[in-house]
Amino acid sequence: MKEKNKYHFWDIVNLAIFYSIFICFFVSLILGVKDFIMGNIPVKDLLYRISLVLLVCVPFLIKKIFKVSFSRVVGIVYYIYMFLAGFLGVGLEFYSKYEVWDIIIHFLMGACISVLSIYILNLTVYKKDRNKHNLFFTFLFMISFTLAIGVVWEILEFTCDLIFNTGFQRYVTYSGTVLVGQEALKDTMIDLIMDFAGSIAGVILVAVAIKINKNFLKSFYVKKLKKLEQEIENIEE
Repeated sequence: MKEKNKYHFWDIVNLAIFYSIFICFFVSLILGVKDFIMGNIPVKDLLYRISLVLLVCVPFLIKKIFKVSFSRVVGIVYYIYMFLAGFLGVGLEFYSKYEVWDIIIHFLMGACISVLSIYILNLTVYKKDRNKHNLFFTFLFMISFTLAIGVVWEILEFTCDLIFNTGFQRYVTYSGTVLVGQEALKDTMIDLIMDFAGSIAGVILVAVAIKINKNFLKSFYVKKLKKLEQEIENIEE
């Protein structure tokens, strides 16, 4: 009974955070549509707001489409990150108002991705045997996977800057001055450094969690929902 109540509690928290953030993004989208019609914002800003509404629904859609269940805490972390990076960072322009905001977000992204990468290990390397985690390999994979995602992210930013003339990589100041040399590379390199620092923080957190609970890594498995379990979860939601 105790475990059931605990599970139900995280369900409530997950849904509360999801709907709160979804409403924020949806209202932002409605206001964006109005501003776009009036000619106050370009089409890229409208597309960005649409993408935020879709992205915040990803965990929910994965569960419904593929009929799988994963940790509610993962969903909560994802929603909070989307709120910090998407709504506050871009929507309320925290990236331009506070230079440190980009550093904080990349650090958090590195920590989150490194921990979530354990899901990939459990679905591939340790799929058949959940009791043989090689901690050195696991920690190395967490760091390597995070850096790989960080590099892909920077490539996407570079591509957007190139195609849409945006300034995600901050090679140009907000006053319009084009930077050169190391100053032009500074934002990209700091982002990658913070991704790395975040992955180290993720490794430390996981190491501490394993010390407290030796079965911690076993919780990172995506489980197929049985028909009865799906019906129960639909009723609870």
